[in-house]
Amino acid sequence: MKRVSVLLLLVISGTTPWVTAQHLQSQRRGITAAIPLHTSSGMGMAAAATAGTSTLKHWSSSFVWKGTTYHYTMVGTNPWNGSATTTISTEVQPLKVVFSNGATFWPPTQTLVNSPLFLNTKFPSETGQYGDIFQRANFWTVVSHLAPNYHVKLGQPSVRPIKTIHVPAMYGSTQTWSGTKVGLVQFDWLTATIDNLAKAEGFNAATLPIFLVGNVFGYTDSQVSSYYVGYHSSVSPSPSTILTYIFAAWNSAGLFTNGLKDMTAISHEVAEWINDPFVNNIVPGWSIPINPGYCVSNLLEVGDPIDSFSDASFPVTLNGKTYHPQDEAYFSWFAHQSPSKALHGQYSYIAPEKLKNPSPYCQ
Repeated sequence: MKRVSVLLLLVISGTTPWVTAQHLQSQRRGITAAIPLHTSSGMGMAAAATAGTSTLKHWSSSFVWKGTTYHYTMVGTNPWNGSATTTISTEVQPLKVVFSNGATFWPPTQTLVNSPLFLNTKFPSETGQYGDIFQRANFWTVVSHLAPNYHVKLGQPSVRPIKTIHVPAMYGSTQTWSGTKVGLVQFDWLTATIDNLAKAEGFNAATLPIFLVGNVFGYTDSQVSSYYVGYHSSVSPSPSTILTYIFAAWNSAGLFTNGLKDMTAISHEVAEWINDPFVNNIVPGWSIPINPGYCVSNLLEVGDPIDSFSDASFPVTLNGKTYHPQDEAYFSWFAHQSPSKALHGQYSYIAPEKLKNPSPYCQ
């Protein structure tokens, strides 16, 4: 599997975040990244979550496809072992972002805290938190028979005092899109800044820190008209300690062509963090139905296959307010399982399903 071996080098090196099929459309799109840990020893996440490592609660298993065994790790407990509830304490770190022209962007912290990410909400399948509802549906044939009280929840978050990030002129600027002011930050500078905060701020490795911004997005010179709205990654604040974290924008509607608004980016990252917390879950190389000849990734990143659709998000209502979490691909889509082990035998969450068959294979 030549394609998998090439991509594995990228995953371990941590030098290139593997992103979605953003180049398929020239219009302005919100994109995401999954960035593995990169240490001074050159070792990546493949060797991180071992016995003796201080990190969040997780479980591991594997599947076999075409004679190759693929190992994976997820947050929580193994649903095949029966009902159990895992609650991961969550720490929200609001970030005020100030640009060299004086423009200041504030994070909508309380809006996040009061959202379906943390509060019980009626979803198409069940009522609960977004990440928990998706993960139960992800393994529904197992959950419904062996683990009816299986849950992976986020604890009601503790909110840290706001931190201010000053963006030098050479690393960022502001623009106005469709009447809305946005901040653009060079992506490498942004990720390095967030990494440093994650290492320095004394987060507990068993928790999930969420770094939250408003209409502030990452950019690279090579990704014309595509802007990073979120990513998940990890750092090692001390030896034998792995801290996973999420960075996400809570963005205004009408800025991106692929339907990203309010909680879309953060919901994308939470679902991917649950299913690939250490960014090392290698699966058969996959493409997407609208462009099956292009290899997108070989990572188990459940949000990425949906990014190429114009209706990536779907509406839910909580306390009279409408939110837009993202639709997600199921584990069975990546593992080429037929029939799917997910709810209703689907390969993606929202009906009618966007992904109707296991992933198109590429190498």
